Amino acid sequence: MGDDQHDDRRRHRRITASVPVSLVREGAAGETRDLSEGGMGLLSSVRLERGSEVEVEVELLGGPKTDPAKLRTMAKVMWSAETDSGAHLAGLQFDGPSEEALERLRRFLDSVDDDEPSSDEG
Repeated sequence: MGDDQHDDRRRHRRITASVPVSLVREGAAGETRDLSEGGMGLLSSVRLERGSEVEVEVELLGGPKTDPAKLRTMAKVMWSAETDSGAHLAGLQFDGPSEEALERLRRFLDSVDDDEPSSDEG
């Protein structure tokens, strides 16, 4: 049963990526640790409460030069933890981004994924 729950949480291909993120309402910044169509791992100076909703703006840098895009959407905080250095990690699940925003994200993920060797084996 636990394995089924883990599989449900990983519905999307996840890439390691470090791109700037703005926490809109909190007025804070951070960066992604990883990114997928469904969400991201976030490193920031702000502690986010598990279960809370945040509005994020992800700068999709390094994507196609003609598409310097941003993904702005609501996200649910699935988990939150403090690092040894005092920074905060959080797992965010995107909540209803527009189809246009998802398409920009897919293009970004494809462009980054093409540049890096796969590290899924292990």
